[in-house]
Amino acid sequence: MGDEHVTMHQPKKIDIPPTKSQNNPVMKPIYSYALLAAFAAVGAASAQTTATTTPVGYISLGAPTGDAIPAGTDNIISIPLNKPSAYSGAVSGSTGTTISFAGTPFTASAFTATPHVVEITSGTKKGVTGLVTANTSSVLTVASVDGTDFSGLTVETVTIRPAWTVQGLFATAVVPAGTQLLGYTGTAEGINVPTDVILEWDGTNWIDLAVTGDVADNTVLHPGESFIVHNVTATAIPSLVVNGEVFKNKFRVRLENLNTSVDQDIPVSYASSVPESVANSGITPLAQVGDQINITDSSLTGVNKSASVILEFDGSDWIDLAVTGEPAQATTYIGGGFGLTYRRKATATISNWDQNPTYIPTL
Repeated sequence: MGDEHVTMHQPKKIDIPPTKSQNNPVMKPIYSYALLAAFAAVGAASAQTTATTTPVGYISLGAPTGDAIPAGTDNIISIPLNKPSAYSGAVSGSTGTTISFAGTPFTASAFTATPHVVEITSGTKKGVTGLVTANTSSVLTVASVDGTDFSGLTVETVTIRPAWTVQGLFATAVVPAGTQLLGYTGTAEGINVPTDVILEWDGTNWIDLAVTGDVADNTVLHPGESFIVHNVTATAIPSLVVNGEVFKNKFRVRLENLNTSVDQDIPVSYASSVPESVANSGITPLAQVGDQINITDSSLTGVNKSASVILEFDGSDWIDLAVTGEPAQATTYIGGGFGLTYRRKATATISNWDQNPTYIPTL
């Protein structure tokens, strides 16, 4: 997750807080008129011309009402928007760790002074994302986010954009000293895995408490990951707002057991700018009987909260184990800035959860 490097259009609000329901605290999405109007306008423009436009806006993370992160409270969040793109175009070739372009479209080191990511936007590897670790005027050196290499690209298109960092995520928030952002490196086996990325705000910088003890403002945060805002202070974080572009590419998350003799908890998120039903999320074809989706309630205060939503796959539907015992894949929503834990059965095969959000055809 970490990278130790040390970034619009007039935004429209993307207002999608969850409403509380009896059996799912993040069950019914509320779509804002601003977002729907933006989608409609873009769709109309696309129907008349070949140009495409990416809607931009902002999303409030955390609790659906009141303070975003109350004092003495954990809330699980995810990245719901992209940073604006810096470059989009076709490649001319690639290796496992490099991507080449015709001509000299870049300034050397332009994408490493601050962290940037590259995502493949066409072809069989659409959705694969990497962190740019070096660049010349025509070649990117990249480190894959999910382990998929970049070989075999010939004419595919890619987009390069600034990466989200912990500093960027909290850029407009008033954060009390002592607040932590907790994450996962994905190296711990089993269930109830501990956080092993610990970044603490000291009032000036984010400090890496888990490894280096150094300033870590430019630690990179990726869509598809799940994070915990851990506010054990006596002061609330009133708002946590992110601005950016609506996701319009296929997202990709790797579901992998580290030990085939034990079930595996995988903290992830469904990378969609608005909530999608589990039925439309693309996860069901990858699920094995006994797999679970666990979600905590962001409207509740307290730390180390247990899951309020527990869905278990029975071979055809996701069953609500927490309240009703009934099928719930059509009425449970994920994404839009919320994280979750996917509990993978020990015997399940390694899979890539990749999906185009259902709103993409309207863009």
